Amino acid sequence: MSQANTSSDSAIGDAFEALLGEHCPADTIRAIESGGDAESLWATIDSSGFADALVDESNGGSGLSLAEALPLWVQAGAHALPLALAETMLARALLAPAGIT
Repeated sequence: MSQANTSSDSAIGDAFEALLGEHCPADTIRAIESGGDAESLWATIDSSGFADALVDESNGGSGLSLAEALPLWVQAGAHALPLALAETMLARALLAPAGIT
């Protein structure tokens, strides 16, 4: 991996960490895990564009590779994100070329 990719990966991870730090505190995690509504957190992540990170740029995403998306998943785990983010990202990347959003 080149230095430029490492720096870019770090920036992506840092940006997602900041978003989760602000919008995914422990009380939110506990509430969702106890059956609370996750819609607000999903909406925040969705509007940030991170959920479409694997979607090709021509289909409205960022076109990241799996390796480039890894820092996002590391941060999701570190913050105990109670959402199926990785699965959603992969599904969107696979469905986008077929025009399914």
